Amino acid sequence: MEKADENNYFNFNKNIGEKLTKGYLEMIAEPLVEIITIYSSKEKADFQKTINSVINQTFPYWKWQIVNITNAKDLDSIEILHKDGRINIIDKKDEIENIRNEIVKNTQCEFVFILDEGSILDDTVLECSYWSLKTNPDASWSYSNYVLDREILKDELFMSEDEKNKDIVSASYCIRRKEILEIGGYERKDKQTNLDWLLFLKLLQQNKFPVKMDFYGTWNQKIEKIVTEEIIEESKKIKNSLVGINYPVGSDYYFNTQPFELEWCHENKKDSDKINLLFVFPWFRVGGADKFNYDLISNLDKTKFEITILTTEPCPYIWRQKFENYAEIFDLTSFLHRKYWAPFMHYIIKTRNIKFVMNSNSYYGFYAIPWLKSKFPDVIFTDYLHAVNWNWRNGEYPADSTAISRILDKSFVTSNQVKEVMNKQMGRKIDNTEVAYIGVDADKFSKNNPEIKINEELLQYKEKYENKEILLFCSRISAEKRPILMVKILEALIQKREDIVLFVVGDGPELPEMKKKIEELGLQEHVIFFGMQEDVRPFYKLANLLVICSIREGITLTTYEALSMSVPVVTADVGGQKELVDNRCGRIVQNLQEVRQGEIDKNYSQEEIKRYVNAIEEVINSEDYEKMTRECRKKVEENLTIQKMVEIMQNEIETLVKEGSKIPKDLANNEELYKNYLVMHNEIDRRTYNSARGGIIPEPTETIESKLMKQIETMRQELDNKNIEIQNKNNDIMQKDLEIQEKIDELGRIYNSKRWRYMDKILKIFKK
Repeated sequence: MEKADENNYFNFNKNIGEKLTKGYLEMIAEPLVEIITIYSSKEKADFQKTINSVINQTFPYWKWQIVNITNAKDLDSIEILHKDGRINIIDKKDEIENIRNEIVKNTQCEFVFILDEGSILDDTVLECSYWSLKTNPDASWSYSNYVLDREILKDELFMSEDEKNKDIVSASYCIRRKEILEIGGYERKDKQTNLDWLLFLKLLQQNKFPVKMDFYGTWNQKIEKIVTEEIIEESKKIKNSLVGINYPVGSDYYFNTQPFELEWCHENKKDSDKINLLFVFPWFRVGGADKFNYDLISNLDKTKFEITILTTEPCPYIWRQKFENYAEIFDLTSFLHRKYWAPFMHYIIKTRNIKFVMNSNSYYGFYAIPWLKSKFPDVIFTDYLHAVNWNWRNGEYPADSTAISRILDKSFVTSNQVKEVMNKQMGRKIDNTEVAYIGVDADKFSKNNPEIKINEELLQYKEKYENKEILLFCSRISAEKRPILMVKILEALIQKREDIVLFVVGDGPELPEMKKKIEELGLQEHVIFFGMQEDVRPFYKLANLLVICSIREGITLTTYEALSMSVPVVTADVGGQKELVDNRCGRIVQNLQEVRQGEIDKNYSQEEIKRYVNAIEEVINSEDYEKMTRECRKKVEENLTIQKMVEIMQNEIETLVKEGSKIPKDLANNEELYKNYLVMHNEIDRRTYNSARGGIIPEPTETIESKLMKQIETMRQELDNKNIEIQNKNNDIMQKDLEIQEKIDELGRIYNSKRWRYMDKILKIFKK
């Protein structure tokens, strides 16, 4: 069965630019970016998408010069071009370099955005480009990853980090106006030479470097790959081999800069009938917490809410496109250095007129909230907590939430167990928590759903194991899920009965070890590995039982899904699992391992294995098995649906915003403390976000002063070492003196003793 890896999640058929989602504007008082597009009608079919993608930008402070160099009247019939006051159409026939130079010379904007007529923009690319250059004042231009024409790369993402010639030739990019002017503007001798490529080479010769943002900002780029003599000659003039800022950048340095406000004087978003929401997530991966995030974002009433999402951990592109259908997305790691994250959060709250903020599992977010609350005391700040993990920072996110609980308007939790732990074990003094079960889409996850298609390969397994009991182990294959314990449980079961088959659905770091253990125990005939799957419903449909033997959880998403699919669950008694599972719909098994341990012990006791085996047999041998499956479904329909969760959350958001923040102003007004709270976090959390795509700016050339300071420091260190060496020798001499003195004293005591005097008299007699 095909594994659903990360690239399978990228939708090349996404209709980016298909719809106009924002209205036109008559004019912007002070545009910040001048967009330049040369229209030659070569990309006539896609140009309407290009237009839509520009107007849809989250950053409206632009002016767009479209220069029509043909006799075609294509642009006359596009109504929106003549309604939006930011767009200016010019009919002019001239060399492209001359047209660009004239516009660049006359614009008052600090930045110029070169937009190829065939390119379609991601909604946030202008805003991210602007801030990537504003926060990197030494950089000359900014561009993003991009998706090339499907006919060129056939559904492959363009990731050419090491292919300098390709990577640098972006057809759409943002550049400082002054950089173009300082090198004499656009020019070329050979008309076959790529104009942008040549400009970049000349900038590189002057030690000018770009910023590459780590998200797919443009689509349908058409790259000219003609390597002319002019390009070759200019390439030879480049001296530096390492240039550019390539996000996500390493952050293994001191973040001792206190948070601050970005310089911004433009008018902010107008008030509307909608409530503007900000969510802070770590990433868009595949997991229970991420699924909850998606279910909430996608189901909130868009006639009532407008949503912005910030993420704070670098990650692959897995679910980002799904979230982009419902919200503005800014992955902070993809275009900003970390010291600008909190300022950008402030900028978003200010410019979007945010009324409600929710942090869900963002480590950084918990430490930024206090400062943000001090700047926006009337904004509602909340969090959503999934589970307690004692192995990381003595309680993980619930501990972070408890630390700032007095400035949070509310905390939402997945279970009563999390709430109880925070109150009784973490010492949360204020009762501002509410349980909101994550829920499941009961219509989608139903055994009777006709949409669930079992493919031919899985159908073969169904026929092959028709008389077998199919156990399902569906999770990330990681240490806390205890996959090796699952293997040992399977081994013990098979010793008692041969009709057991285990379906393993998922991927993770422990998968190789799990496979190795299966081979060592000779269980290959009883285990099928399916890898990570985007749609797990066919597996629930075939399974007789879901097994969860984790050492820690909140409430697993798979528990919700299995119950909704009428599949009983045998689960470890961890987190809030027993709030969903009881003897009516499965079994709860008591773990024997301690939860609070740094490394999970894989020497599982026979007693613990026996408990799981007995629980599994009780379920699959039960005379009331069919009744149990109905109880599973009934439990979900009563209180555990996504619709119920969204109803609770939506009502809470509206109520909190309507009533306003109840946090005392003097508690929120503690900016200096909260600034240093974030500084402390950054100092402690000096992690490096380097990846295979990471890049750095070359170290600046040492000044004479810095060299002298280094030499002085070296000499001082050598002098200190000499002093230490002399001191050690003096100590040795003093020690020897002490030893000699002790010997002299000892001899003196002997000489003055009565015994010595008697011996002395005897010796004298013998001598006579």
